[in-house]
Amino acid sequence: KVRSGNLRWDEYQQFMVARGRRQRLKDEFIVKEEPLPDTENYLGHLQRVVALREIRALKSFTRIEPPPGKPPVLKQFLSKVKFDWLPAVEVRGEGVFLALNMQTLNTWEEREDVQTQALKVESLEESRVLNPDGKQIVCSPALQARFLLLHSLAHILMKQLSLQCGYSSASLRERLYVGNDATDMAGVMIYTATSDSDGTLGGLQRQGNVGMFLPMFYEAI
Repeated sequence: KVRSGNLRWDEYQQFMVARGRRQRLKDEFIVKEEPLPDTENYLGHLQRVVALREIRALKSFTRIEPPPGKPPVLKQFLSKVKFDWLPAVEVRGEGVFLALNMQTLNTWEEREDVQTQALKVESLEESRVLNPDGKQIVCSPALQARFLLLHSLAHILMKQLSLQCGYSSASLRERLYVGNDATDMAGVMIYTATSDSDGTLGGLQRQGNVGMFLPMFYEAI
């Protein structure tokens, strides 16, 4: 249930709560916490997402260029007449969730070279679209750096997973959890949720086993 009005924050909290909650096989959201070694400094949490349900609704469309763009791309409605419903599809899948070690992350964000580089990227018009829902916001250098880090990490992990366990890159999706202050979070979920066998065989969530994931994680970065 959405409680704060920030969907990403509520989802992130569900990952945190699910660690200590009893789960049943018939549940539509099942996660398994993987124990990290005491020597691990970069990751704070690692979870196998054994089962998840996703609903995708089509709100609008664009031609040729996806938003954002230059000039800003306008989204078009699906119909001239406004309806009280949207076309949607329900899919089920699996994945891997990781949250960064916040102490290590905060130390990295405070580095002068990191903030300088984040400010350079912030000066680009495209980088001002940080909100995953497409709303343009101006963010602090620390938050901009966090977003760039998680976005880059997600893509190198998807590439490594595609090479290592045979998933097509098109079947893997990313979901970023980025925030600070009252919604302090730094997490990534790599998942597959499709109507075909890619989202049902369990091969992706097994890659979240700590013995398999950590070597892959360090090889990727």
